[in-house]
Amino acid sequence: MQRCTVCCHPNKKAVDAELLRGSPTLREIALRTGLSKTALLRHRDRGHISVAMAKAQEAAQLSDASELLSRLAKVCADCERLQGQAEAAGDIRAALQAVTVLGTQLQALMRVGLEVERQRSGLQRQAEATVRGMSDEELATSILTLLPRRALPPAKGNAI
Repeated sequence: MQRCTVCCHPNKKAVDAELLRGSPTLREIALRTGLSKTALLRHRDRGHISVAMAKAQEAAQLSDASELLSRLAKVCADCERLQGQAEAAGDIRAALQAVTVLGTQLQALMRVGLEVERQRSGLQRQAEATVRGMSDEELATSILTLLPRRALPPAKGNAI
């Protein structure tokens, strides 16, 4: 069975990071690294990107999305507070404006929430496919890179 040329490439980690980021283009990566565009596509689509890289990318994306969700929730709370103040003051026009803005913000909140959920499930499927496509040795190596060095006992006869 033929090995993946991207997995064997000396700059695999950098290539994986660019594939996860989606930038530069596959063509640009191929020209710079000497890999073919189809090899990059196969590598990405068959789940060869390392689990650690995929997890790091997932964490970054979810952190950005969580920040946006938090900010949108604050804007919604501000709209509700302003609507209450306007109603208490008898200012129907201002209350209606607050309701309109609140509706728009709730729609945005819903869209971002759905996108976060889509990203979570997509990244989870990608990570699962990556693990399924790995040999036992690759899986063990990926797991060991995620563990802190102190968590592993020293090998017999080897001092740390």
